[in-house]
Amino acid sequence: MANRISRVRKHLDSFTTKDELRKEILNALSITHDLPEVGNFYTFLHIPEKKIIYDQYPLVATTKIQKWGFDGINFHSKGPRSYKWNSVKSKYHVVKQDELEDLLELQYGKHRLNR
Repeated sequence: MANRISRVRKHLDSFTTKDELRKEILNALSITHDLPEVGNFYTFLHIPEKKIIYDQYPLVATTKIQKWGFDGINFHSKGPRSYKWNSVKSKYHVVKQDELEDLLELQYGKHRLNR
């Protein structure tokens, strides 16, 4: 399968906002899973319930499945994170290994303070 993010990068100048860029990335990553699998990379919509600073569109390598959610390495935050099932508000968009570098260069993460 070809790198789906390379098409997004070719049209980078056409996006006027980060939200437009994120939407196009999610459209390009059309293969989704209902639940994450250990060893796979994903991006998804994340909105936690507690008051924390969080990455609304994390890029994650899944490391462990738990009863309450899953653990992973967030490439935007550069560290381990835990995600509760009820904080994930979309399907898990599958990211292929050869797409990781392109996604990191696009810097599409959105850090927010949950109030």
